[in-house]
Amino acid sequence: SKDSPPRPRWSVWPKASKSRTSAMPTRRLLIAGLLLVFASSISVLEERVGIAVLVIDGVVLVLFLLDLWLARRTSLLATRSKSGVLVQGVETSFQLRLRCDRNLCLMLRETLHPAVSKTPLRRTVLIQDGEGQWTYTVTPRNRGTHRMGPLVARIPGPLGLALTQRELLQGEEVRVLPQVRWGGRVGQLLNLA
Repeated sequence: SKDSPPRPRWSVWPKASKSRTSAMPTRRLLIAGLLLVFASSISVLEERVGIAVLVIDGVVLVLFLLDLWLARRTSLLATRSKSGVLVQGVETSFQLRLRCDRNLCLMLRETLHPAVSKTPLRRTVLIQDGEGQWTYTVTPRNRGTHRMGPLVARIPGPLGLALTQRELLQGEEVRVLPQVRWGGRVGQLLNLA
């Protein structure tokens, strides 16, 4: 409704249960799994290798779950600069500021409406001393009111075995105005007014 206060443009993790998160293995874990599969094929010839493979499988599984738990517990704060007025065909800059409780390398995806940007923007941002930032520009293609999607981050665990993905900022509506040309007789009259 019109009387309700505007929602803040920042988010702190952990959020309410409405936020979607997912877990995924990293390349490092997949390579370790392939090596264990190779080692298990050797275990057919030697029984002691089979026992060692089972023990290592258990250790890797426990390390993955621990890394996933630590990645999900990472505290992360994100703020996006206010867009102001977007004009069709004119570049507009946005700035994302990120704060975290540890140093890490985040993979970010800014999901934008096709009228605002041709494709979603992706960037790897290094957070050092608890802070990082990403400045990007968009050139709106179509005028009207468009919905910008959420800012999504993939957060690695400290061991590098698990990633967790979460939405840091909710989507918002932006209004793109048509470009006004001030040339010609009409433009001069508008400029005088």
